[in-house]
Amino acid sequence: MGTVTCKQHEQKYKLTVYKGNCLCVLIYHYKEGKKNVYAFNNFFNDVEHLERCIGLRKCSDGTKEDMFKDSWIKWELNTFFKESLVLAKTLTKAGYPVKLYYKEISDGKKY
Repeated sequence: MGTVTCKQHEQKYKLTVYKGNCLCVLIYHYKEGKKNVYAFNNFFNDVEHLERCIGLRKCSDGTKEDMFKDSWIKWELNTFFKESLVLAKTLTKAGYPVKLYYKEISDGKKY
């Protein structure tokens, strides 16, 4: 579905955004020698879950906090996936930069 550029201790890296049986899944790809490694980073079950995580909605304890405010730099999302527009709307409300693009995916799967 796209990527999110992140920063940790002044080091930048990218997470890949995947469609899943939820709103989206974030995976970190890297190589260990010649082997490709795919490390789970995070997921958002639905819009309400994302809103709680980025401080747009109160958590069960009544607080609002953006748990990614010092990590996420920008999102790039493919609007071929309808969930990308939902993500973009919510992320921009929280002040995150989102670049939208369209690239058709033709791998035989139905999206």
